[in-house]
Amino acid sequence: ATREKVYIFDIIALRGDASFLNLFLELMKQSEIIKVGFAFAGDLKQIFSTLKGADINMIEISNFFDVERLYSTLHPGTKGGIGLKTVVKEILSKELLKKVRMSNWEARPLSEAQLHYAALDAFCLLEIYDKIIPQFEEPSPLTISFDGTHIKGFGGGSSPGGSETKRKKKGKSRASSKKAGSQRKESAKQALFSLPSNDRYLIPGDIVLPPPGKKTFAVDHMLGRVAKMLRGLNVDTHYQEDSNEREIIEVCQRETRVLLTRNCDIFRKRPDCPCFLVSSNDSLKQLKEIIIFFDIPMSTDTMFARCSKCNCDSISSISKEQCIGVLREDTIKMRDQFWQCNDCKQIYWKGKISENAAKTYQDLYEVIAEEKKK
Repeated sequence: ATREKVYIFDIIALRGDASFLNLFLELMKQSEIIKVGFAFAGDLKQIFSTLKGADINMIEISNFFDVERLYSTLHPGTKGGIGLKTVVKEILSKELLKKVRMSNWEARPLSEAQLHYAALDAFCLLEIYDKIIPQFEEPSPLTISFDGTHIKGFGGGSSPGGSETKRKKKGKSRASSKKAGSQRKESAKQALFSLPSNDRYLIPGDIVLPPPGKKTFAVDHMLGRVAKMLRGLNVDTHYQEDSNEREIIEVCQRETRVLLTRNCDIFRKRPDCPCFLVSSNDSLKQLKEIIIFFDIPMSTDTMFARCSKCNCDSISSISKEQCIGVLREDTIKMRDQFWQCNDCKQIYWKGKISENAAKTYQDLYEVIAEEKKK
């Protein structure tokens, strides 16, 4: 996106197109052009996987600003993990609707809604940049490179307005108190995490719980991976990456869900919905903890019967012909059966990923069974 126009390139269709790739790489290198991104590390990996078809071994980007990093510098308490939707709301006082993000982006042609979303997702970064950058006395752009494995250059960044001398003086005087405050906060968090599981499950007195046997959850951004694993077990689990605390609680109230969170601040506020504080910081241990506490069964008959991307429980078998133009030709040739989510249109097939996931579930339930015997 530029300030005058937004250009949308079909990266899938342009895979291996030498003229486009050379133009892209040349633009990225030019130091007189400011580049703006958001949480750009993930985008770099996706771009590199596309460029590999043209024997590109390195992406270099100069004069680059990452909006997430700029925002986090101005709001130290965020420390990453904040979504673009939240930044747009805070900086521009506007709502960025992210529903289209969960649609099928491999299908062609892209819908008008998808094109509009893609354009807006890029253009809003320029408006945020214009609002944020004046708050920095000496904004420091990054020069980054990525070789497919290692990202170099993300270590630097800008600091808010104020002279370097003043910042050093203030930094020395505040260092010990800040460290002590962090230690107290961490100790308080660990005290909560060490509580027995029953004490980490809050149920407000006038709140209706899901019926016995029906497990319905909503998770915050800290448990996104766990949400997908629960969906793999056919557990109804709401997860939207950019939802804020209020939105998640409203979903729990409206749809009679239990909130799963690692956020101690949410737990301390005792939200107006059932809330379970997950203690582990490892995703597989988190899943195990939830399975044991809520007594979630495993059934091979219903495993993977729910869309891991959008949580829809309606998945239908489709033919190979229906996959043409959506999936890669070699993928279609190598598989005999395909399934598609009736909501977001995500396509699934049996392969190494699903086999490994099924084995992970099986092994986990065997461990749980053995621990129950002891």
